[in-house]
Amino acid sequence: MPSPPRSSPERSTVSVVGGAPGPRPGRAVPRVLSVLHVDQQTMFTEAVSRCLADEPDLLPSGSVPTYQLARAAYGKVAPDVILVEPWAGGSGGVEAIRSLRAASPESIVVVVTDRADPHAIASSIRAGVRGYVLKSRGIGELITVIRQAAAGETTVALADVPSVILGLRPGGQVGADAGPAFSRLTDRERQILAELTAGISTAEIAERLHISPLTVRSHVKSILSKLNVHSKLEAVTLAMRHGMFQDERRA
Repeated sequence: MPSPPRSSPERSTVSVVGGAPGPRPGRAVPRVLSVLHVDQQTMFTEAVSRCLADEPDLLPSGSVPTYQLARAAYGKVAPDVILVEPWAGGSGGVEAIRSLRAASPESIVVVVTDRADPHAIASSIRAGVRGYVLKSRGIGELITVIRQAAAGETTVALADVPSVILGLRPGGQVGADAGPAFSRLTDRERQILAELTAGISTAEIAERLHISPLTVRSHVKSILSKLNVHSKLEAVTLAMRHGMFQDERRA
């Protein structure tokens, strides 16, 4: 049976912060993450499990076809990460996500689905998921999203960011008058915002710029304040809306 395709080197996701509070406040990411997969497509879940098993920091803990069986399995596997398909076969959609999080609040939820709908992505983020990956993407992208989610990031497809943020913000307005605020950013802040817009995580930015993750977070806090937004997702959306860093993204 063929494995899911590997991702191309092109960056196609962005790590953002927004939506419901995440699990595990203040808890360190475990060295090995156990992963439970909830999906009715057995062939797909088996292929994903085989790929995850090749990763030293990921441990497939089984797959189940229904949310009822997933909740029953919590006492046995205590998953760090739950991969879910909320919309297949009448699974319950966003309400099913909320039910999963209520039943296992310590688990990180990542949606793996065929549904490429920005409104579905936005509602999933509001329900507390930490990643949203289409089944048409490569397994490498899913693995990256799992790791970023465990590190506290929320990850969605870069192309969906503008539509998603409109779904998250009341009234659909995202800092329409924030253009002049970009001039108040320092060179370092602009550099970090450019990295965020390219989909780079906090940890990767710290490594690239040879600074600590804490320093990156401090700069991000300043960026959000100067742009008058509340999350990295909104800051990225503003940068994309004003055409910033387009040359870098095309490079």
